[in-house]
Amino acid sequence: MSIRQYIPRRKVRQTFSLREAFSLYFVFTIALFLQVSYPLLDGETLRIVTLAIVYWSAGAMLLHALYSYGLKFALRFLAITWSYSFLVEQIGHRTGWPFGVYEYDASLAYQVFDIPLVVPFAWVMMSYPILIVARRVAPRWVFLYGGLG
Repeated sequence: MSIRQYIPRRKVRQTFSLREAFSLYFVFTIALFLQVSYPLLDGETLRIVTLAIVYWSAGAMLLHALYSYGLKFALRFLAITWSYSFLVEQIGHRTGWPFGVYEYDASLAYQVFDIPLVVPFAWVMMSYPILIVARRVAPRWVFLYGGLG
C-alpha cells in the first residue's frame, strides 16, 4: 500500500510573464490598499470595503493559482474550496458544530441559505496561502490522521 500526496504539475515556465505579473500585482495591490483603509472607515463605506477586501484578495489568490498551476487547477481549487466551505458553514450555522452557535448579519450582502456569499470566498482567500506554505514547509511529507482516533 502506498500513499501519495497530490502535488499538481507546475507550468513548464517557472516565472510569470510580464502581463501575468502586472495583473497579479495590480489585484493584490488593490486588496492591500483596501486593507490599509479599513481602520480609517466606518458606516456603509466600511461594510463595502469589508466585502471588497475579501473578493479582491480571493481574486489575487485565484490569479496566482491560475498563473502557477493552470486553469484546470484554479477552477478545481475554487470549486472544491467554495463548495466545502459552504457545506461546513451550513453545518456550523445550523447545528452550532464545530464553531459554536452564530448568525450572520444581513449587512454581509447576498445570502444563499442564510450563508453570506462572501464567506466561502473568505475561505478561498485564506486556504490557498495555507496550501502554498504547507507545500513549502513539508513538500514530501504525508500525515495519516485517521489512525489517531
